[in-house]
Amino acid sequence: VRKKKGIYQDIAIIIKKTLPFIKKDFLTKRYREQLTHGDLHMGNVLYNKKKRYFLIVDIDGLDKRIVSGEIMVIISYFLTNSASKNKKIIKDILRGYESQFKLTKKEKEIIPQMIILRKYGEILWLVNQYEKHKISSEKFKRFIHGTLKQLGNAVSQYNDLEEVFRNE
Repeated sequence: VRKKKGIYQDIAIIIKKTLPFIKKDFLTKRYREQLTHGDLHMGNVLYNKKKRYFLIVDIDGLDKRIVSGEIMVIISYFLTNSASKNKKIIKDILRGYESQFKLTKKEKEIIPQMIILRKYGEILWLVNQYEKHKISSEKFKRFIHGTLKQLGNAVSQYNDLEEVFRNE
């Protein structure tokens, strides 16, 4: 990704690079699939400290998706603008996830592309919800700010993310 062209041109470059993956691999089901939450983040997990019990909520998005999609969502919420912090975050999240479910090298390598597509899709969804008056202006501003920041982090760190996932 070229640093001086701007975030929107970088996004276009990444999405163009991702199109063969979508066309050839994703749509032809070349990746393992499983039932996933689709929006798993800390706001959708309740924890009972006394019983040491986790409860996943907001399950209206449950669907069959590619396996690495769930871990991609989680990682996308934690990305920073620091390559070294991201490397540690990714390693820690993958270690926990893979203690229960192993990902293949191919499944890990597509995660950076999926993060960009996911964040771009979130922006489109937020704009659509706002235009249909399904969310308030305040909620839109709060969520769009966070999503744009996460997208910016993913784009600015894209080359480093590719390297981290390639070597995991």
